[in-house]
Amino acid sequence: MGDEIRLGFAVEVSEADESCLVTVTYGGNAFKPLMGCSDSLSMVLLSRMVRQYSHRFQNGNNQMNLHL
Repeated sequence: MGDEIRLGFAVEVSEADESCLVTVTYGGNAFKPLMGCSDSLSMVLLSRMVRQYSHRFQNGNNQMNLHL
């Protein structure tokens, strides 16, 4: 088996502006999965859905926020 990865998802939906915030948290080294792969089909599709993207690394955890 491979290394254990801590992974978490949270989804918030706003009826006021019909927006959705998806927060993905994962342990390990600082890693921005959306950087450097902009030519892939999945990234093209995701970039058309995401209004805003942010990433931060703190205390051994990555947090990626996708505002849809």
